[in-house]
Amino acid sequence: MTSNPELRFFNTGETAIHYATFPASPGMNGPTVLFIHGITGRHETWDQVVDPIRKGNRAIAVDLRGHGRSGRTKGAYRLPDYARDMAALIDGLGLGAVNVVGHSLGAMTALQLAAGRPDLTLSITLEDPPLFARKIMEQTDPNRHARFGHNARLASAGLTLDDLAERLRKISPDADEANIHKTAMSLYVTDSDAIWHVYDQRIDWSPDIEKKLRSVQCPVLLMQGNYELGAWMLPDDGKHTQSLMVNCELSYWNDTGHGLHGDKPARFIDQVGAFVSKHSPVAAK
Repeated sequence: MTSNPELRFFNTGETAIHYATFPASPGMNGPTVLFIHGITGRHETWDQVVDPIRKGNRAIAVDLRGHGRSGRTKGAYRLPDYARDMAALIDGLGLGAVNVVGHSLGAMTALQLAAGRPDLTLSITLEDPPLFARKIMEQTDPNRHARFGHNARLASAGLTLDDLAERLRKISPDADEANIHKTAMSLYVTDSDAIWHVYDQRIDWSPDIEKKLRSVQCPVLLMQGNYELGAWMLPDDGKHTQSLMVNCELSYWNDTGHGLHGDKPARFIDQVGAFVSKHSPVAAK
């Protein structure tokens, strides 16, 4: 059971970032854990795992720009934009260096933050980051690219939540009703421009991704799912990425795909909780 967070907004100077903040328990003074969701996600995606990972220390789970209740910024949905928001939030709230846990797009945002503002990251956990997504969408599995276009068109159609759910039922009549509602809600509260960017640009950070990986100095936990089950890393990508980084632990999960924290929350809590604790110096009282 996750404790009830306080819901707030922070103005970065470019947009308003909506976030859930989990205050530290009495006597706890470790660093903050910052949770960043993936494309079409919201802060609620972390509800099952926040409390056991933070272990009583402060935690913040954000809605990225264009997602959830955060502000919309037409055309400004690139990694530097997302990372700039996170840096402004950390600086503005006076959090100091934090441990960042990011999934998918959130993992890429954490990577961008660690590369550009190393003073703000004690560690980063990268949950199935789409590091080489362009290669996958253009060479390995073009259907993955097409699905982003389909979702962008649905999000752009101005449909009600119920109409979105009905469209999804017609497309996937055998889908579980809970998943239909979850997907419909995700599309309903996401700026279609953010999804179109993924579709149009093929999440194109490939030209400098290896340079960026080499530049990260903080400890990294790289969590890789099974590509055949929907993960966004090819089988050899994890070890290749680890070889490029200064301090990277690799955890490969053969029994799940892209959403590790949702599919296997207990294992995710164990691994990420231990990693975060290892890199959480306790401030002097």
